[in-house]
Amino acid sequence: MEIEAKIAALLSDTKLAVNVGSLSGVAKGDDVVIFETVSVTDPDTDEPLGEVKLVQLRLRIEDVQERLAVAVVPTENASLSRLITQIGPPGPIARLTENPFDTDNSRILVDRGQSVVVVLKSTSAEK
Repeated sequence: MEIEAKIAALLSDTKLAVNVGSLSGVAKGDDVVIFETVSVTDPDTDEPLGEVKLVQLRLRIEDVQERLAVAVVPTENASLSRLITQIGPPGPIARLTENPFDTDNSRILVDRGQSVVVVLKSTSAEK
């Protein structure tokens, strides 16, 4: 099941808070999905055809309160080839920023109030 939410705060470059929590059925381990909306137009007439939502990043809920939840950017999977080529713990797969002028392509631009989707891993009856 999915519920609509909004980014309430960017807590760090790997954590954000959303405006839904346990009262909405959110639990630790659920996912938060950040989308980029792309407008599609007809190539011949330039008429708008609609919008497509593309997944930018999927975060994991790590802390839940009644009315808010904190989501964290997942870390890279530790694979054998990664362990051979690099020593150290895996890092986040991306970083978050509120700065529209940030030139680091590995950063995902987010805004307070931006719509996101929380994907509930289980129904409230299972929780």
